[in-house]
Amino acid sequence: MSNARSRSKRTEANMLMVEDFFGTYQISTLDELERILDRRSESICANAYSLSPAQTAFPFLGIFVKNDQAILNYIASEGGDCAISRGAEAYGNAVFYETNAGATIVAPAEAIVPVATAVEAAREFFETHTSPSCVRWLAI
Repeated sequence: MSNARSRSKRTEANMLMVEDFFGTYQISTLDELERILDRRSESICANAYSLSPAQTAFPFLGIFVKNDQAILNYIASEGGDCAISRGAEAYGNAVFYETNAGATIVAPAEAIVPVATAVEAAREFFETHTSPSCVRWLAI
């Protein structure tokens, strides 16, 4: 197989659908993914990202970002197991935004990880379409 053909297949295999506060995008490079992950709503310094392979809704990686904090959730298949990120042990809850209009979700504070970890997880998901190993997960 030629290199050009190999690169073409790799690109197709890694294409992701990414949705955030500002739209839905079909991406095929890590650069595109990282540009989207850098976006934040100016009014609330937050964003929510949904990532899945371009041809199917699963596996699914969800990322909620506020300031320098993030929470992640991973679903392997429809009706399948679901997991949430696990950061430092903490008590209480944290509020994140699920829309630019200010709709919120409440998550356990122990699910918070640094944004850098969320970006690393998104990169890994882009490459593997599997549960990112750079995150500690808690089954829910």
